Amino acid sequence: NMFVSFDFWNTLATPNPEYRIHINEFLEKNFGENAEKQYTILKRGLNEVAETTSECKSTYDICKKLIEIIDVNFDVNELVDMFQRTALQYQPIIDPEIYTILSNKHLKCAITSNTDFIMGSTLMTIMNNRVDFVSTVFSDQFGIYKPHPEIFNETYNNFLKEYPTLEKNEIIHVGDSYTCDIVGSKNYGFCSIHVENPQSTLTLIKDMIRNILPIYSKILIPHHLMLQN
Repeated sequence: NMFVSFDFWNTLATPNPEYRIHINEFLEKNFGENAEKQYTILKRGLNEVAETTSECKSTYDICKKLIEIIDVNFDVNELVDMFQRTALQYQPIIDPEIYTILSNKHLKCAITSNTDFIMGSTLMTIMNNRVDFVSTVFSDQFGIYKPHPEIFNETYNNFLKEYPTLEKNEIIHVGDSYTCDIVGSKNYGFCSIHVENPQSTLTLIKDMIRNILPIYSKILIPHHLMLQN
């Protein structure tokens, strides 16, 4: 078996452009012309927080912060729900082949991913049980961002429930962020592979399955491999 943890955004899925268009329209209509800019700044800031302190806020707290920054009177729960409804209507783009390949009997898969305005539970609803993940750990549910070791430890502990003799370096974490995915998982003790997008992920997984034993034995030696397109 291959034990693989995946980041979600830009590793398994890419944002749907229609999602951002409708978010921007909602923000401008309800909060004014400056709201979209503040939303973008806040999202960028959350990424910086993840890479520096790993202190994670819930989606509720993030939406509350956005309302405070824009300085409007708006119900936080309504804003949270709006982001989830929009994500469900304009879903992240996932190649159907991703679902097929992740369901391969040789792969034991997990998701270890940061979130912000879209909850991990919403992402799981979108995937609709099309993959039987051993573990799903999202920052909004766990309360810590990658690259903090505790979020990778949660993934490892979930693997141990089904595979009690599994060692950390038998798990490969795949992601697009060098700091959050590669450095974070490497420092915890996982192996790591960097990808640039879901197509790179798909190519990688196919190669791993096609050459499962040779590739796996090679990956267990170095902590970090860079997948080149």
